[in-house]
Amino acid sequence: MSKSDFDFKIPEKLPIDPNSWKVLATRHGVLHKNVHDLENLDSASRIGDEQFYALRVYWHLHVSLLSKSQLCEAEAIKNAKIYLKENDSWHKYLQEIKANVGSPPLSNVKDIGSFSLVRYNQERTFLIQRDLPATDDEGDPARQKVFAYSPMRLRSKDKKAPPNTPTPMQRDQPDDDVFDMTSLVTPLREIRGSPFGVSTDGSSILPSPESPANPAESLPSPDEIIVNMALNLFLENLTIYHSDINRGGSDSPRWTAQHLPLKCGTWKAWTDGFLQIASDGRRIGAIMEVKPYIRATRLFAILKQESAQMAAWIYQYPHDGFPGSNKRGPCFRRLLISQDSFEIYLNLAEYDSAYISYIRRDEQAMVDRPSLMKINQYGPWNTKNSDHMKQLGTMMLAFTLQHVSNDSDPFTDFGKGKSRA
Repeated sequence: MSKSDFDFKIPEKLPIDPNSWKVLATRHGVLHKNVHDLENLDSASRIGDEQFYALRVYWHLHVSLLSKSQLCEAEAIKNAKIYLKENDSWHKYLQEIKANVGSPPLSNVKDIGSFSLVRYNQERTFLIQRDLPATDDEGDPARQKVFAYSPMRLRSKDKKAPPNTPTPMQRDQPDDDVFDMTSLVTPLREIRGSPFGVSTDGSSILPSPESPANPAESLPSPDEIIVNMALNLFLENLTIYHSDINRGGSDSPRWTAQHLPLKCGTWKAWTDGFLQIASDGRRIGAIMEVKPYIRATRLFAILKQESAQMAAWIYQYPHDGFPGSNKRGPCFRRLLISQDSFEIYLNLAEYDSAYISYIRRDEQAMVDRPSLMKINQYGPWNTKNSDHMKQLGTMMLAFTLQHVSNDSDPFTDFGKGKSRA
């Protein structure tokens, strides 16, 4: 079976728009309930269907890669391109990917400078095992049962309650600026149950260069920690040597593989890393989640967990995120980066102040007139594809640079067109 023949179906239980969420929430009896009122609440990695629908989240699975201009301001992209153009190790890294297409993993390990360990650990994610976890989408298997050597997560004490709900920030750009993605991507919408990237009449609708990998052809990598190392090292090496980032010292934005505990009322979510904005840990720029298997093998379970992580992040850090706009007007956005085996996805959430009020259970939250969070999934970026990694690397460096600011809003300078040169 070739990749193009692989049937990546959208789970029937996944809400893909407000109407399908309403149907599923009604079916599970949570249409007019607050998630914090449910009796059986579990952690994000073991979240049940009732709790998931009560989070009031729906997913838009895009069949294209997210473009740099959809996430980053032009000045940040320009800055990132100039830096990477002069980075010799970055060019060697991309050349190594291209030169070793089709070669066995770890068969040609070379010293390419600072990106050596990045490429080494990415190739380790290509290694296969004989046993593939069951592909039922009822829930994520306990990691200890699938991978005996998965590391224990260090858990710290709960943090204090976050401040009050913020108000969305307005931007100077018109509604169709680079943050409005609705006209730039193709939704799956009516192809539920059809092969991913194939329309109901059989014709291809994939603008992305590659389809998600077939789990039958790409078995789990040896351990989740390897995937975590591959993603974090990639993000760290892109950013740690940039002079603008180093200028702030310990208060500069830093990618870290530290597990971030997020509390949402009585239940918790744990991440596999995050973008730390300041050393005091009071602001988070993005969160990370990794899996040692291809996303399609546990798609519904993964999306449920990532929904809970995003909701818990909003609950504990309501002032994080960056401003944007959609068809309904001003909104907030947040980024969750996923690496599943050797494939990377960017998940961009959109929500408003009413959703913050709901998830934080503020008194003014309207239970009967729900505000929903929409999460846009883009990808995959294949770590075996040099063009994919070049585009993703430039975008992630630019995204990090946008958090380098002395202002309270890390996007303020770029939004006003100021230069960082």
